[in-house]
Amino acid sequence: MLTRRIRVVFTSSRDAGSRVRSLENYFYSIFSNSAKLNRGRASLESILTTAQRLNSDFLCIIESRNGNPSTIKLFSLSTFQLKYAFEIRGLSLYSDKGIPHKFQFSRPYLNYVETACEQVKWFLIDLGAIINERGKIKVNIKQEEKNCRVIFSSEQEIILSLLLHNILEQ
Repeated sequence: MLTRRIRVVFTSSRDAGSRVRSLENYFYSIFSNSAKLNRGRASLESILTTAQRLNSDFLCIIESRNGNPSTIKLFSLSTFQLKYAFEIRGLSLYSDKGIPHKFQFSRPYLNYVETACEQVKWFLIDLGAIINERGKIKVNIKQEEKNCRVIFSSEQEIILSLLLHNILEQ
């Protein structure tokens, strides 16, 4: 029996709103080597243990504030340490245009990365993005003031746009 390697497990904070779940679904669809866990009332320790039992490298938690995605945190499952934390200062989903999300892509590639956004680049590589090959999803990362704009696109359509602020470098 063949099984695929799970690099990252995505989950949300408790009582996540629909927009948080949508972002989680986008990440799950974009990063093909991932899995998704419904958080429910499970504790962080329980979620970390489940992700580790799946032999995953990372656990990515999308937290919410007032029903909207507010923070993305990536935990290393080999050390149980927080590796990256980004405040979400802006979010645009393809489904915001009234078009349902039906994407199933594999391995986004980093097309352009500005030097000031190196931490975001490494975060995406840990999620499964590639650098030296072309794929179906192109990712551009540009600095906007003290934030990084991350744009996932397919051909000429923007699928997902995030404005991230690194909260570990404050």
